[in-house]
Amino acid sequence: MVVRRGVLRLDTPTRDGDTEMAILTNLATSVADAKMVADLYRRRWTVESLFARVERNLQGELLSLSSVTPEKSRTQFEKLIVEAVRRTRFLVSTFVDRMT
Repeated sequence: MVVRRGVLRLDTPTRDGDTEMAILTNLATSVADAKMVADLYRRRWTVESLFARVERNLQGELLSLSSVTPEKSRTQFEKLIVEAVRRTRFLVSTFVDRMT
């Protein structure tokens, strides 16, 4: 497998103060040039951040499930899933709006 390494120069330093970021990819240059690889990487981390936000937002609800009876737990879990879908749709629509 051939792997390419690209270095991004960041407009804003990371929270650790880094001004460059190295990215490895196995995508051939005929499939994705350096700019496309950087854009895909940025989008990937936007999605990763989105899921991290959903997970943080739901953590309290997940912890509360452990302290109820099985019947109540099932009802609460169903409500949790509905709320997770609602929040995820909102966050995804926000993400899509930012990307377009």
